[in-house]
Amino acid sequence: MLAGFDRLNIFVIWTIDLLAIVANLLLIAAILFRTPKVLRTYAVFLLNNAFIDLVSATASALGTVRTMQDHEGSATIFVFVGPCTLVSEELCKMCQSLHINLVQHSTFVLLLSFAYRLYILGGDVFAGRHLKKFHIWIACLISLALISIPTTAYYLEQTDVSPQVRSALLLEGYIASYYAIFGSTRALIIGLGYCTISPAVMSLIFIVRRKLIARIERAKPTDKQLHVSIARACSLFSLASPIINFTMLPPYRSMLPCYGLFVITGFLEECKL
Repeated sequence: MLAGFDRLNIFVIWTIDLLAIVANLLLIAAILFRTPKVLRTYAVFLLNNAFIDLVSATASALGTVRTMQDHEGSATIFVFVGPCTLVSEELCKMCQSLHINLVQHSTFVLLLSFAYRLYILGGDVFAGRHLKKFHIWIACLISLALISIPTTAYYLEQTDVSPQVRSALLLEGYIASYYAIFGSTRALIIGLGYCTISPAVMSLIFIVRRKLIARIERAKPTDKQLHVSIARACSLFSLASPIINFTMLPPYRSMLPCYGLFVITGFLEECKL
């Protein structure tokens, strides 16, 4: 029998995740059927982002979790209350591993998106190379393959919760996993990676974004508006990526149930019916 705070947790998480699932399914449909020729190469990034968001939200919903701390053991305890508990503990652990690593991975894809736009405008990123849709697919697939390494490591690092800890934290009857932050060399490497790679990627995003904005200012007037819309969509991606892409990119706006004059932090412009 779930406690009241578990039911509230499930309601909040499922509301967010179901909205994300629906929004990303609609975005995938828009990308597949409404992308104009001029955006088809860049749409590979959009499709990849939407797929990552979709899988991440699905994993989060299936493996709905609340976290607790074991201060004595310097560990995080994941208490699973989602549908994965009806299948197996291993599925719950995999859902948690997928969700936490795909959230990290989305920042790297965002960096690739900025770098590609800078390249299109004649920037110095990937200088001397001609990027086609095939190259973008390869980069995205390689990045997805690489993320399987920390995902697998995170999954393997989750162990069973000891009877003593279960009793002390009133976890009897729950499916839970124990993640010791300093439990092994592998755990230390995972933690060090999260603490160094993510800030480094975010720093590179700001650097490339600054170069991109400067390059857009020198773009041809006929091309400038499209690049501005895409750059704004990238900049606001972390807030609500499916909704941002729907709103900022003109080819996809018409798939929204209704749209008109949107004002979000001064960036959105008037959409024509």
